[in-house]
Amino acid sequence: MIKKDQTETGIQLRDYLEVIVKRKMVILTVFFASVLTTTLICFLSPKIYKATATIQNGFLEEPLIKKTEIENILKSHDFLSPIIGKLNLKIDPLQLKKAIKVIDIKDTDYFIIELEIVGKDNAMHYCEAIVNSYLNFGKAIYDQRLKLINEEVKISREQINSIQADITRTNKLITELSLAKGAASERVSTALGLLQNTLPSYQNNLNTLINQKDELKLLLAKAKEFKLIDPSAISRFPIKPNKRLNISMAGVLGLIFGFLLAFFIEYWEKTNKTA
Repeated sequence: MIKKDQTETGIQLRDYLEVIVKRKMVILTVFFASVLTTTLICFLSPKIYKATATIQNGFLEEPLIKKTEIENILKSHDFLSPIIGKLNLKIDPLQLKKAIKVIDIKDTDYFIIELEIVGKDNAMHYCEAIVNSYLNFGKAIYDQRLKLINEEVKISREQINSIQADITRTNKLITELSLAKGAASERVSTALGLLQNTLPSYQNNLNTLINQKDELKLLLAKAKEFKLIDPSAISRFPIKPNKRLNISMAGVLGLIFGFLLAFFIEYWEKTNKTA
């Protein structure tokens, strides 16, 4: 029984090989047609290049623009339309929106802008335009927040100077009253006690304001502007179409379809002969 099965298997394999040899022109025709067609399409298709740039997100106490919002901003109509109009870019806002991608660099304030667009010069030009517009957009936010914090520092400094002046004045009065003598000594003692009781309150307020000012200065010291880390760079070769991959896939699929077509023709001819 085993020998019989092995014999039948051998016959089947030999039949398959005979069909392949017999229909080799069909298989080769389908294979080369598939490869040549794909090659022609690849060479005639528009060449898409990728431009990238790395940006440092602004930071002032917290990220000035959340990373989850960056891509929405870059792809918004309000952001892209002025760029297209100002630079007279020959591209539709929706098309430009689809070409933009944002990649987060984890555990840093950095992110990468990727732009995939037709034409090497276009990719570089459009990427630079988007990067510069975003940096200007971020700078406006940074400058506004920086101005507010500097104003708070100024107010704190003025309040500190005012309280220090009050403390100096109070100490002077205490000194003068301590030296006063005569019939009004009881009234002097009462006033002296009131003045001495106000000093701890002044000092507490002073310490609070100094701490607030120090915290604000620390925020300013840790502040980070929106900054271009890696200027726009362009891929050396087109990323699409991927000629090597596409032609390889076309070759594999061409062989598969060629084999299927060869066996179908063989089956069709045998069926017609039998009929």
